[in-house]
Amino acid sequence: MKPSFKNKVLAGICMAALAASIAPALAFAEAGSRFTSDITVNGVTNGDTVTAYELVDSIVGDDNNKTTVTNLTDYPSTDSELASYVENYPISYLIGQAIASASITASGSSVTFEDLDDGAWLIVVTNGSEGARVYKNTVVNNDTQIINGSYAANPQTVDVKSTDTNVNKTIDGQSFQQGQSYDFTVTFAVPSFPANATDKTLTVKDTPTGFTDDASSIVIKAGDSTLAKGTDYNVTANDDGGFTISFAEDYISANPNQQLTVTYTATLTDVAATNGTASNHITVNDDDAKVTVNTYGIYFKKIDANGNALPGATFTLYEATEDGQADTSKVYGTSTSGDDGYIYFSGLAQGKTYVAVETTVPSGKQKVEDVIITIDSASATKDNPATSEVEEDNYQQSSDLTDPDQGILPQTGGAGTLGITAVGVVLIAGGAIAAVRSRKKSE
Repeated sequence: MKPSFKNKVLAGICMAALAASIAPALAFAEAGSRFTSDITVNGVTNGDTVTAYELVDSIVGDDNNKTTVTNLTDYPSTDSELASYVENYPISYLIGQAIASASITASGSSVTFEDLDDGAWLIVVTNGSEGARVYKNTVVNNDTQIINGSYAANPQTVDVKSTDTNVNKTIDGQSFQQGQSYDFTVTFAVPSFPANATDKTLTVKDTPTGFTDDASSIVIKAGDSTLAKGTDYNVTANDDGGFTISFAEDYISANPNQQLTVTYTATLTDVAATNGTASNHITVNDDDAKVTVNTYGIYFKKIDANGNALPGATFTLYEATEDGQADTSKVYGTSTSGDDGYIYFSGLAQGKTYVAVETTVPSGKQKVEDVIITIDSASATKDNPATSEVEEDNYQQSSDLTDPDQGILPQTGGAGTLGITAVGVVLIAGGAIAAVRSRKKSE
């Protein structure tokens, strides 16, 4: 088998003098014997169990050549590749392929494994007290080094730190439109429970506002390996449009500190009640992560030739083609003016262009030309007057549109052009929440 760790002979020769002056006393061995060295692990807590699993064993032969032994599939040839390799495989697999192992219960903040075979070791720390801390599983390379042209032992010291489950959540997309689906990604680590814990639980709960999750789209991976639904975890679709993932206790026990990635899709369904924002709130045991997305609105007033509000006009909003025409295959929605004359659309996407077409014209009036609307989040903090019971601040007012009497050329209400730009506002994440006005419309 090809050696896994290259002998940096030239570098060792060049640094020989310096190494000899600063290196601690090391145990040398004749060619043909295996080397051993100590590995010290700092940063643990009293009572923690620290286990070292040998993934690779290095052997110096009688001919002074070094070979390696490992049970790993497609074992990489460099230290950096080995670290990436470990991150892409379940901890349970790596432990199952270990050549040897050793465990120590910490009596302080540090433990030392004495006389471990030279090679590569996976260090796994398990909590020894109540709670669920997460230690990063670490690979330590104590492969033989070269000093003065000869192989020598290579003792190592590594620092580990404990954290919470480190839940993080992201959404794929910069522009959001009601009715469209988006991809979400959640990352977190499996807690490390005490060995004698009797109730090892790990749940992931999503509580969306303005979104509906597709529970059937959930995929969970540990590195490149996909977990088995029904064996490693189960999913429940919740009545609020979210979901709950419950992990099997056997999986939790076998994969301490394992980094997991959950991906799924959710559809943006309702933003009107949340002031143009919709949120997706994830909880992993007691740790939270939340993403907030923003949508925008446009309103304008329909008036007659005398400037009076014109009810009964219906506009249909389409997505625009590249040349600014209405794409009739992509209907966003319709809006009909009431007694106040207002037409409005909400849940529009930043940077997208729409075309508003008057599809129902009040009796005795003429249809106006199509209105081009491009959403831009640069400014605009208007409240939507068509929803007087809700105070909002993510609408932009466009110029009034006049439906002239039949026989009179139609014209816009002072816009100067039929291409109207709607401007939205980027709301502060987690901020804007619809508030009921205290004043009544009649006031």
